[in-house]
Amino acid sequence: MSLAGKYFEGWRFRTTNPSLSPGDEVDVFVNRHEEREVRGTSDDERSTAANEGVGVARIGDTLLYVEGTEPDHVGLRVRARVTEFDGSSSTGRAEYVETVGTSSYAG
Repeated sequence: MSLAGKYFEGWRFRTTNPSLSPGDEVDVFVNRHEEREVRGTSDDERSTAANEGVGVARIGDTLLYVEGTEPDHVGLRVRARVTEFDGSSSTGRAEYVETVGTSSYAG
């Protein structure tokens, strides 16, 4: 093996579109919180609507929607368990597990 080959052995490029699988746990910063309207599926529930929020985390160009977060989680690092992921659109859904840290920008 050449000297250059030995030097570059094990190197790889990082991607801005990571591949995630259901069950993976990742630590992410919640960038924003979105409210959305959720309607029930039964006849009694269809007439009422509730607001439900979801945290949004960016991992490079990937968007991960983290269910179970509150507006207070914005700017915090949380652990999330991936429930579904679409590699072609680089979007996925996850569920909140726990808060693991604060942002380095928090004052």
